[in-house]
Order: sequence, then C-alpha cells, then structure tokens
Amino acid sequence: MKKTISLTMVFLACWLNISAKDISLVKHASRPETETAQRYTVKGGDTLWKIFMNVYGANPRDMSGLYNRFRVLNPEIKDLDHINKGQRILVPGLSSTTKVEKIKKVNRETYVIKKGEHLAKVLRQVYHISEDKIFNEYLNQIKTLNPQLHDLDYVVPGQKIRIPGTEKRILDPVKPVKPAKQVKQVKIIKPAKPENPAKIIKPVEPRTSPTRGSTKKIVHPEGVKDAVATSAGDMVISRVVRNTLLPAMEDMGGTNRTKGTYFMPVTGGSSISINTAEIPVVELDTGKKVILDMDKRISPRVKGLIEGSFPSCRIIQGSGQGLEDIMDSILNVSGYFSVNKDANPLLIGKKEKVMLSGKWIVYKDFSRRNVFVINILSKKDTRTPDTIKGYASAFGVDLVEIGGKQETSKELKKDYIRILDHSYVKLFDNLGLSCDKDTEIDLVTDGAVNIAYKAPLLKNRLILTPEMPDKAMIAFLEDKGYRIMDTQKSDVEEVLKALGIKFSGPPFKVQISDDRVEMDIPGIRSGNAVILKKGLDPKIMQYLASTGLDVLIW
Repeated sequence: MKKTISLTMVFLACWLNISAKDISLVKHASRPETETAQRYTVKGGDTLWKIFMNVYGANPRDMSGLYNRFRVLNPEIKDLDHINKGQRILVPGLSSTTKVEKIKKVNRETYVIKKGEHLAKVLRQVYHISEDKIFNEYLNQIKTLNPQLHDLDYVVPGQKIRIPGTEKRILDPVKPVKPAKQVKQVKIIKPAKPENPAKIIKPVEPRTSPTRGSTKKIVHPEGVKDAVATSAGDMVISRVVRNTLLPAMEDMGGTNRTKGTYFMPVTGGSSISINTAEIPVVELDTGKKVILDMDKRISPRVKGLIEGSFPSCRIIQGSGQGLEDIMDSILNVSGYFSVNKDANPLLIGKKEKVMLSGKWIVYKDFSRRNVFVINILSKKDTRTPDTIKGYASAFGVDLVEIGGKQETSKELKKDYIRILDHSYVKLFDNLGLSCDKDTEIDLVTDGAVNIAYKAPLLKNRLILTPEMPDKAMIAFLEDKGYRIMDTQKSDVEEVLKALGIKFSGPPFKVQISDDRVEMDIPGIRSGNAVILKKGLDPKIMQYLASTGLDVLIW
C-alpha cells in the first residue's frame, strides 16, 4: 500500500512539473485571516448563539454551518459552549443570504412583561410574529431599542420592554400559535416542523430512582406521564438551597436567576422556558449553567432534551441526602480546574500565618491563585468575620460558607492599636501593673559612707534600666536581693518571665472559626493584651481588636 501511494505521489509531481524543493510539510501553520473573518472580543454573558444572533444578525437555519466554520477559524477553542469574557475570537463572515434586513423603527410601543412570559413568547402569542421573523429581525431590533436589556433570554415580570413598530407586522400577519398546555414548572413550545430537522438525541435515563415517600403526579409537556417527585422532603431541600446555597453561589461569582422566566432558544426555532421562581438557574463564571430542580419537577425526558441541546447546562435534582451531595453535584459540573474534597488545610499569610480548612478546596484555574475554600455550617455555627475574609481575598482565596449565622459586630475602640515606643512604663500601664520610677535604693549606710543607686524602673525587686551600672554596683544590688536587667538587650518576654507574669507565645494561636480558620500571631498574649514587636496586616489587627483585645506594638 505504501509503495502504491509513493508511486502515485511521484507520478503527480512529474505530471504537474513540481520540483521537490517546492513541496514542504507544515506541522504548525499560523491561521490566515480571510477577509470574511471578523475579530470580536467576548463580553460578559456572551455565548456563540448570542454573538451570531444578536451581534451579527445570523439566521438560525445557518447556525450549523457557522459553528463548523467557527471551529476552523478557532481551533484552540475545544468547547464551543465555553468562551470567556475578554477572549478574542474570529467570527466567520456572514454571506448575503445570512445577513438580515433591519426593520424600520416606527410606532414603538412599550410592553410590560407578565409572569411566565419571555420575549419570544410575547412576539409569538401577543403580536403574532412568525418564528422566522422573531429570530431574524425582532430580537435584534429589541436589543437596539432596549440597551438596558443585557440578556434577551432573561426578563422578569413587571419589566417594561420597547417593542418595534407594527407596520411591518400588519403586512405579514400569521395565525396565532395555540399556546401549549400550561405547565407550572417547565414550558416547551413545540415549533413547526423545520425544513431540515436536526437529529434528536435520545436522552439517557437517570441513574437514580425516585425517592420514596408521599408523591404527586406532575403533568409534563411532550406527553410525558407518571413523573414522580417527593412532595415533603424535596420541598425542604428546595427552601434550604434558596436560603443557604444560592447566596454561596453568588459568593463564588455566579449569577442566580430566581425571578422571571429563563428563555433558552433551541436550534430549529424551538424554545424552552423555565419559571425561575420555582426552578432557580445559576450561571457560573466558567460559562456553565446549573438548573436546581430540587422539587424534581422536570421529567427525565425533558431533562434529557435540555442537557442534550445545551452541553454547558446541567440539571441537578433533589436527592434527599442534604446540601453536601448537592454541592458535590454542582462542583462536579462546574468546569473549575481542580476540586479537592477533605483536603489538607491551606496556609496563607506573611508575618502572621492563617490556616484555612474546607470541606472543599477548589482551584478555579490552572494558575492556582484563584481559590475557593467552601464549608457547610450548621445553624449554630458563626460565619467567618468579614475582616478575615477580606484578608484571605488579598491572597486570591475566597471563603465560601453555606448556612451558619452572621457574626455580631463589635464597635472598636478609637485607640485599639497603641504604640509603646519601647517603654516599659507604657507596657505596665496597659497591662494594669504598678511600678516605681526613679527610686533610690540604699546599698551602704555605716555613718561615714553612704552608697545609693537610683533605679529608673523598679517592679517587684526587678530593676529595669537602659544603662547598666558597673560590676561592683551590680554586686551590691544583688547582695540586697535585687535583680537588674538591661532593657536594651532583654526581650519583652524575658522581662515578663522574670516578673512572673503569665503569657503565651511567641507565636500564639487564635481560633477564629471552629475547625475552619486558625491563626499564628508572631507576638505574645498576656491577659487581655496582644504585644507585637511590629505591626501586622491592618485587617488582622482589626480582627484581634474586634474580639476585645488590646493591640500593643512594642
């Protein structure tokens, strides 16, 4: 076979009169930018569908070809469902048959969104616009008329939308689409049969069986029957998720959709809409979308349709096993670089060392500088103080806590940080200790000769002086039971130890949150005072003061 191929190549080369030096094997070639390719910088919330439809006005029927051309122009993008904000991409040029004709801006009117409505539904059922014109013309024009509307797929009840004029609609009316049977949870609007219907991928049946317990029958679109959901246990999960997990997802940079209708257009003109007041949708900053169906209102068939149509979207349903299992499921589909459960604690800090323990330690990207430390707290647990969260954030670490109660903030004293200026007098004052200053000590009194020593600072027969006397004078003082220390050479802890004053450190430990955050402080603690040789990070000193401690800087 190889011989046949070689002979064929030689024959072609001779036939075309090509010399060997004109043939080169290129392993890595730079991608030529054709005139039809346009550069685009991805914005927050962008998807390829939105860029093609809303920015360049593509025709939904051309999406398949556009995706294929996009892959050729952007081979480095392996997942078309995942593009990042700020990323520069090449968008294939649109042919004359793909470009859409803009409609005239006439007779603009304002429409107030009602519960359960999305833009395509309003245009279809209220204004009787054909499916083709909705996606080819009207959504683009609505984007122009409503610059405050950042996401055409997400509108909320009561929101006012400016609708393009009616002149062109009157010329081309269509028969109103009969609304599908109303379903409280998920609505699927079945479109007319397209000219080239896409192949439908049969959804995989779920691995888990329905939870036992009292059940209720839910009617789903597409003729799905006998969908079962737990009525009591899963409702409890749903409330806990809303009250604890969703706020944590915002702390992780996600966007929670909990009001209004979440609209998901499907290739071929189909559409899926979700009532987010009942089934929340979380948009992660990785581009992944998580639908939290804690009450199990979405049937297996509809779940398969949604996940099959949107590879970046996953539906998580209540398992009845608690928040830990739900969080496991979310992190498994999150797209983060590394998820580590029950891993070793994380150590951050400079002079001070802070140890962070988490149920999950998540590295957002390969740099390992953007980290989540995630914990689930009980109702009795107190959340980590904001000062410590702010300190960790400076190191690229976000503390995410699910549940718990907020700390009670204490008003700080104005002078909660005090500078001692190497003064033992100030130190003793702050520790509540009395001492004698410039005290004369009689050493020899025999009538003819008197010898005395003036002690700069005297405490419990311990003399503290910045200037040591000669050896003979030290001997006289020791004979009288005094001990003398050079304050220029002795550390604070040596002085306190000589005085018999109890202290801990250096360093000493501070337990901030039970089993979650602890800190080593490079100083000593005596009673209600923290004595530092040098100042620490302002947030750390502020936290220490918030616990009622006096921060003393030597």
